[in-house]
Amino acid sequence: MEKRERTQKDNQNIRLLLHLFRNLVAIKDLTDYNIPRTTLQNQLIILYEKEGIFKTLFNLASDNKELSQWNTIIQEIFYHVFYDIEPQSLLKNPREEAETRAKKLLKEEQVKKSKNQNKDSRYNGSIWIKVPPGKDLIIHKRDGMQGNGPKVLDNLKKRKYEKTLLSDELDKKKRDSIIHDQEAYQCLKSIAIHFFTKTFNAFVVSVRKKLESLQDEHPLHSIHFFYIVWFFLEFRNLLQNNTSPTEEDESELEELKNSYYSFDLVNAIMDYQGFILVFEKIFFFKHNKRWSDLHFGLDCLRQMLLTARAMKRFDDKQMRYKAEYILNKIYYEEGYLKMMLSLAKEFKDQSFGYLQSLIATIHILFERLESCSETTFEIQEVSRTKQRSHSEMEEDPCADDHYEDVIEYVKVNRENSKEHKLAFEEFQMGLVNESIISTYCSLLEYYERIDSESLYHITTAFHRIIIRCSADTIFFKLSILELLNRISIHFEGLQKLSASQNEFKDFIRLVSESFFNYAEKNDLMYCEVFCPKTTRNWRCLKYGYDYFDISVSEKLRLKEIAEQESASNSDSDEISNGHEEYNETQKDENENKDSDL
Repeated sequence: MEKRERTQKDNQNIRLLLHLFRNLVAIKDLTDYNIPRTTLQNQLIILYEKEGIFKTLFNLASDNKELSQWNTIIQEIFYHVFYDIEPQSLLKNPREEAETRAKKLLKEEQVKKSKNQNKDSRYNGSIWIKVPPGKDLIIHKRDGMQGNGPKVLDNLKKRKYEKTLLSDELDKKKRDSIIHDQEAYQCLKSIAIHFFTKTFNAFVVSVRKKLESLQDEHPLHSIHFFYIVWFFLEFRNLLQNNTSPTEEDESELEELKNSYYSFDLVNAIMDYQGFILVFEKIFFFKHNKRWSDLHFGLDCLRQMLLTARAMKRFDDKQMRYKAEYILNKIYYEEGYLKMMLSLAKEFKDQSFGYLQSLIATIHILFERLESCSETTFEIQEVSRTKQRSHSEMEEDPCADDHYEDVIEYVKVNRENSKEHKLAFEEFQMGLVNESIISTYCSLLEYYERIDSESLYHITTAFHRIIIRCSADTIFFKLSILELLNRISIHFEGLQKLSASQNEFKDFIRLVSESFFNYAEKNDLMYCEVFCPKTTRNWRCLKYGYDYFDISVSEKLRLKEIAEQESASNSDSDEISNGHEEYNETQKDENENKDSDL
C-alpha cells in the first residue's frame, strides 16, 4: 500500500504489529535445555519464517523515505533475533559444535576433579609459621606441609584482597551458544544471509541518517545499530575465511563466497564518515560514563578495522585504495585517537569483557595506523563522470542521463613521508603511561583464564613500549615485577606453552635482564621500584637523574644511544608472531612496497 493510500490508522496498526513482533522475540529462553520451554525462541523464529513475517520485515527495511519511520523497530527485532548467537555458529555444523563443546566441558571437569582429589585439609594436620613480630600463624594447607608456607600465605592474602571485575550486558551474553534445533539453525542462517546480501546496505544507510542528524537520540538505538553492524561484518569476514563448512552446506557456502565476495555489500558503513559516526558515539558514551554501551561501540569499531584490513588484501585495486584512503583520514584524527588512549588511562572497575574489547581495539588500531605510517604514497578521492554500462541502461531504460558521477581513488607520492611517520611515533609514545600499563596489568591478572589472543595483544603493546619507545624503565615497579614473577612461575607448571605464552615469556626475560643491568650500574634501582613511574621518573632512570638539566643536544645523543641498544635487543629478543592470523603487519609492508598496492 502506497503512503498516500495509507491512513493514520493504518500506520498505527503497522507500528502496533511491529511492536508485538519485537516484544515476542525479546523474550529470552531459559538456560536449562532439559526444560521444553527453553526451545520456544527457536520455535518462534521458525514460525516467523513460515508465516512470511521476516519477508515482510525485509521489504520494510530499506532507505525509502516512506518506510524509514519503522526502521528503528525493525532494527531492534533483528537485534533480538541474532543477540544470543554468534556469527560463527551459523557457519558450523551444530552436531560437530556440540561434540566439541562436550569434549571441552569434559576436559574442564577432569581438571576440576583432579584438583579436588586431595584429602580434606582437616585430616592433613596443621603447621605453625613464625612471623617477624613473634606471632605464630596456623595453616591447614597441604602446601604448608611441603615447606611452602610463605607461598600459602601469599595465596591467602591474594584471595582475600583480590579485585574482581563485574559483568556487563555483553559479558552475560551466551558467547558459546549452540543452536540445538537443526531446523532453527537452517532458518537463522537463511535469514542472516538474506538480510546481509539483500537488505544490509539500504537498512544501514537509513539508520545512519537518523543517528548522524541526531533525529533519534535514544541510546538504545545506537547500541542496536552497533550490534547489527558488528554481527554482519564479522559474519562477512568469517564467510570469506571459512575453510570447514558442513558437508550439506559446502556447495551453498562456496557459491555464496564466490557470489558475494565483494565488499560492496558493506559499503554503507565502510567509509570515512562511518568511522567518524562510531568515534562520535564512543565519545558520547564515554562522556556520559555509559560503559556497557561503550562496550558495544568498541566491538563495532574493532570489527570495522578488521574489515578495512581485509579490504587492503582484496583483488580489486579500487577497494584496496579505498581502505588506504579511510585509514589515512583516520590517521590524522588526533582527537579521536587520543580519546582511545584516554579510555585505557581512565579504566577503573568496568567489566572484564569491556577491558578485553578495549585492549583488542587499541591493538588493531595501532596495527592499522602503523601500516599507514610506513607508506610512501597517499590515496586521493577523485570524482569523475562515467558512461553507464549497457546492462545498466537496460535495467533502467527510462533514465535520461546516460552518464553518472563516480568516485575513484588514485595513488600519488607522499611529499612529507618523514613527518607522516613521525606523527605515528608521537602517538605511539602515548602508550608509555603508568595508568595505561596498569590497565593492561588489570587484564593480565587473569593470566590463567584469558585467551591466547588477549595475551598476544598485551605482549604486542608491551613490546611497543619497551622496544619501539625505549621505555623499559617504566616497567621497573614492584607490583608489575611481582605480577611477571607470578606469571613466570605459572608458566613453569604448564606442560606446554602456546605461541602467545612463549612470546610473553620472552618479554618477561627481557624485562628481567634489563632491570638487573640497570641495577648493576645504579644500586638505588632496588629502591626505585617503590616509586611511581611518571614521565619524569622513568626518563631519569633511563638517561640519568640529571636528564632534565642537560642540553637538548645531549638529550638527543642519549636518546640515540638508547635506541641503538633497544634495536640490538629487538634483533635478539624480537617477539615472534606465532599465529598467522595475528602476523599482519609484515604482509601490509609487502603490499605497500608493491607498485600496484
